[in-house]
Order: sequence, then C-alpha cells, then structure tokens
Amino acid sequence: GTSELATDAEALAGTDETRYVNSKQAILRTDTITITRDNTDATATVQYSHSLWAVPKMITFHAIFATNSFSHGSYDGTNSSAVFPTGTPWAATSTSFSIHASTNTGTVQQGVVSEITTTTFDIDWTKVGSPTGVVYIVATLIA
Repeated sequence: GTSELATDAEALAGTDETRYVNSKQAILRTDTITITRDNTDATATVQYSHSLWAVPKMITFHAIFATNSFSHGSYDGTNSSAVFPTGTPWAATSTSFSIHASTNTGTVQQGVVSEITTTTFDIDWTKVGSPTGVVYIVATLIA
C-alpha cells in the first residue's frame, strides 16, 4: 500500500499511469500561436511548431479574412475528429475540418489539420480558385 510521486518529466510526458502527480504537475498546459496564410500561396503542407511538449488534446482555430468573413472551430487531437465546428464556411467530416476564410467560397485557401506531434502539427493547405488577401489565424493548443 505505498504510492509513488511521478517526476516532473514523467508528469509532463503523461505516459506513466501508475504514479500520482502533485498539484504543480497537474496544471493545464496551453500554447497560442498566430498563423498567417497568404491566399495566393500554392497548395502545400506547412508545419507549425508549438511548445506543449505533449500531443495536443485539442486545437482551437479562429480565422479571419475580412469584415464578416471568418471561421472558427476545434480539432480533437485525442480522437482525430472535428468538434464544435461553427460559423460559415466550415466544412467538417468525422476525421478533419477545413479552415476557410474568404468572401467567396469558390476562391479560398482551405486548411486541414494533420500529423500532430508533441512539438508540431501540419496544416495541408489547398488553394481553390484564385483567392487574394491574407488569412490571419489564432490557434490555441491544449494538452
């Protein structure tokens, strides 16, 4: 009947399920990054860095292109699925969602989250039509 405290490294990794953590180790870890995407850029996969040092359980995106042209929603990294997709024009499936921000749905940069790791995640950007302008995205990651 004895218990053992996890080290800070074990608690941060979140892989040891037999040791207990203290209140300092049990804090919610978050990171916020700003992404800028030029709508004229070609289709490409872009890797973004984060500082959670753990695979995010959720990534929330808020994208804005122009007045009244925005999208927001979240990606569940644990279950690889879109959650709470709201606003227009979001496109969601059971395993991904698209980041859209444009005044015309026929000319957009569409981004789909992929390849999430302990230090990075990718967005697979697809250029549709001939969009112009820049999309600004705030991504909040939660571990």
